[in-house]
Amino acid sequence: MYAHQQEHKRILTALRAKGVTQTSEFVLYPFPDRDQLRWMLGNQQMHNEFNAALNLNGADMESVDLKDDTDFKVWLWDHYAEHRAANIALGI
Repeated sequence: MYAHQQEHKRILTALRAKGVTQTSEFVLYPFPDRDQLRWMLGNQQMHNEFNAALNLNGADMESVDLKDDTDFKVWLWDHYAEHRAANIALGI
């Protein structure tokens, strides 16, 4: 999960370098034992903001059952796809 937080920081840094200042930063590492909903909401907010700034489509990152293997794998893939699209759009 540390790499995930670093990836978000990299995206935020690139956005800010392009003049996008309306971006939030939430703590994503470590993943909490409790209050996972707060983590999910913060992660979703950051995705919503970078997707909007880059005119990208995004998935629902909040509605995942982390205990369901299939649901979790779909969430991981969607998550990866959004990070990849942001990196491509930002040229990083």
